[in-house]
Amino acid sequence: QKDGDKELSDFVNLGFLADARIDKKLPPGTRVTVRLENKGKISKGNKRARGKAVPPSEPRAVAGLYWGYTVRMASSLPEIWNGCEYPGGY
Repeated sequence: QKDGDKELSDFVNLGFLADARIDKKLPPGTRVTVRLENKGKISKGNKRARGKAVPPSEPRAVAGLYWGYTVRMASSLPEIWNGCEYPGGY
């Protein structure tokens, strides 16, 4: 994909005064986890990084990092603990 290919890529706000071009076109307001290229380095003259949209589980699965949180619906108060997906519970 080339820089000028706007149909297959998009810019996302990284939240620290920088944007990144990613490999997917997303609807406005979509939350996305981005793996940055070049170890996340952004050149001084250009506040745009390059990255790839990845599953939200990637930072935890690949690097063992805590990254955000997930939510689920529980049908009752006891279901909060009984339906825990983690071995050994919370």
